Amino acid sequence: MHWGRFAIAESRVVISDRYPYVPLTWQTEGAQGDDWALIDTGFDGYLALPEQYLNRMSRPRADLRYSLADNQVVSAPVYLGYVQFGELEVTFPAQIMGGGVT
Repeated sequence: MHWGRFAIAESRVVISDRYPYVPLTWQTEGAQGDDWALIDTGFDGYLALPEQYLNRMSRPRADLRYSLADNQVVSAPVYLGYVQFGELEVTFPAQIMGGGVT
């Protein structure tokens, strides 16, 4: 599994009637879901999920610390998984952060 930046060919398009949100399917070890995600044109393999999804997930792979834009340092459980945007026939590996960031 390769973790890094991904490029989607210009010929692939995700259309959403809820802009700036796009339909998203995510999957981790033991859990999966469909939801809407706020567009981040710089997607580089990370997805943050609300706390309500934690009870459906298995034990996290790690508990990592992150620096936020305001220089605050937080800790969050991390799961390895995959995401798919809209109807694209491509799945991307992702580090999925569970809610409950502290």
